[in-house]
Amino acid sequence: LEDQPVKEKKMFLPRAEFLEKASVYEIKTKPRFGESTITKIFADAEEKLMEKAKVFLIGGNALIEHNAKNSTKDIDIVLLSAKEAKALIEALKETGYSELKGKELQYDQLEASAMLVKEGCPRIDLFVNKICGALEFSERMQKRSRQTKSGKLELYLSSLEDIFLLKSISSRDSDLVDCENIMAKTSLDWNTIYSEIKKQEKNLEGMKELIILEHLEALEKRLEIKIPAIKKIFGLCLEKGILFLAKKPATIAQIKEKIKFPETTIRNKITQLIKAKKISKTKDKPFKVTAKSTKNK
Repeated sequence: LEDQPVKEKKMFLPRAEFLEKASVYEIKTKPRFGESTITKIFADAEEKLMEKAKVFLIGGNALIEHNAKNSTKDIDIVLLSAKEAKALIEALKETGYSELKGKELQYDQLEASAMLVKEGCPRIDLFVNKICGALEFSERMQKRSRQTKSGKLELYLSSLEDIFLLKSISSRDSDLVDCENIMAKTSLDWNTIYSEIKKQEKNLEGMKELIILEHLEALEKRLEIKIPAIKKIFGLCLEKGILFLAKKPATIAQIKEKIKFPETTIRNKITQLIKAKKISKTKDKPFKVTAKSTKNK
């Protein structure tokens, strides 16, 4: 239904026949769009654009460019400044797009700066520098991107590593499938992905690394593989989770209740953090741990 690559083709009807059967049972499908439609959207917008804009492709539209997907129902893009974003939004409106005000819950969670819709065209999710209210589109990500179009509207194709990471922080089921397709297409540089997570710790407020970890664990289970970076991300999540919860004095039981890690693993990490002087331990029974302030460091 989603026009994704099919692994076991012998088990399924041809797509046209499958869609026909779906309509009989009133299973609704959203229209999907290919490269030619997306190219025209950007070409039309460029004609209306009043000033130069640099656009980075990060979603299903980017995967089409990478030959990791056949079609998409939306276009995900990042711009680096509010000024450029405003100019592009105005240009898109000139071509018939309008801003979506009431967002579906699943898409509201993306925290896009703007969502634009047009009858018979893919929805456009536009982000300004930060994606899903978490990861910034860093200078490193920009350098890893490849320019695919010049002119008043410059287009840049994000790397598969960065697309994978950005999809890992969202809450959409379709992004899990997209990540499967990325992994089926190429061997990802896991050091690049982990390094980006590590360097964006300040942007991953609270324990948002856990979203990435749960995403990777789901992929391991679905694909029956081992992801090389997961052990390091696990350690990062555990440390940050303990430090976050220990902002106020907390027992091991209270920490375990919140982050669902094995007690032995939590105890071992607490011992490491005490030695590193990142937390302190009380003499109470059961003891409590408190994170040390880093404001003056």
